Amino acid sequence: MTFLGFVNFFDPPRSSVKDTLALIDDLNVDFKILTGDSLGSTIKLCSMIGIPEPFHFLRGEHIDHMPDSVLRNVAASTKIFTELTPIQKLRIIRALKGGNNCVGFMGDGINDALAMQAADLGIAVENGATLIKEIADVLLLDKTLNFLPQGIVTGRIASQNIINYIRACVTCNIGHAIAVAIQGVCIPTLLPLGTIHVFSIKVLIDLSRLSISWDRADDAVILHPILWDYEQSKFILAFAIMVSIAEILYCYGIFCYFKIFRKNDVPRFRTFFFLGTLIVQTLSVHMLRSDRTIMQLWSRSFFILAGTTIVVLGIGFSLPYFDFMLLLKAEDGIYGALAILATSFWVMTWLYKKFYIFLFGSIFQ
Repeated sequence: MTFLGFVNFFDPPRSSVKDTLALIDDLNVDFKILTGDSLGSTIKLCSMIGIPEPFHFLRGEHIDHMPDSVLRNVAASTKIFTELTPIQKLRIIRALKGGNNCVGFMGDGINDALAMQAADLGIAVENGATLIKEIADVLLLDKTLNFLPQGIVTGRIASQNIINYIRACVTCNIGHAIAVAIQGVCIPTLLPLGTIHVFSIKVLIDLSRLSISWDRADDAVILHPILWDYEQSKFILAFAIMVSIAEILYCYGIFCYFKIFRKNDVPRFRTFFFLGTLIVQTLSVHMLRSDRTIMQLWSRSFFILAGTTIVVLGIGFSLPYFDFMLLLKAEDGIYGALAILATSFWVMTWLYKKFYIFLFGSIFQ
């Protein structure tokens, strides 16, 4: 037998990997390499896909001697893990999840099964092992990885819209309930709204909130993960209090200006309160959607939100002309009062947003 040399097998990375990793890095997503290959092959691969030197790596033999508490800190700061066994990959995934991270894992071999099953999101390629494709959450049919940054952006837009919808519902419902309760106690002869009025307001406001589904998140928000934090309850509670204050002061103003003192003035009072509540809750959707004071004009979001707002307010202001609503037609002076309400509420919430952003950086923090 005569020795002639070595045969080196190398599976080159896909051509789109380098650009995809750059886009993912721009989205502030930390990616790591977990492989069972040797250190030399891994370093060559990292050079080909554009990972800058020096390479911070950790071998599998070192992981076996680390307790989970130490591995959690090491895994967070290490970029490259090489010469790993399936159990070691599993420990790294669990360590990353233990650091309060949302972890995705992409693999193609049977030795990736344990780690993929432990990850929050498992991604398999079309030519991967059958077992991997069965346990994966996402099966990649395209030969490129361009869907990864697109999926991250789409997910963050959806997350922001969901948070916006929850905050709009909670703040308006709590604020309106507080205002109605206080007015019912202070002015028991003038019940603010009847059943049909509450139902109409809820339907109209929910109609305006449907536009949040087509909203476009600000670029500054897309560049960072959006997580629901219970600390946001402070922002929501304070905003709800401002909603109730705006409605209470508005009712007190029309109560005094229009001299609504008698029991037979209930239809007038309900008409004023109905329109004022509609203004406040519709405007809240715009003030809660973004860090911006005013949404970007002429964008798709502008036309959708502005269009639904106009439709909702148009329907709301036409309801007093229908007898079944038990309301009165708008009289002189009410539009001026509504304009003052809208302006004062916008200024109050704008100042609060500026103060909150000054303290925490964003209303989503």
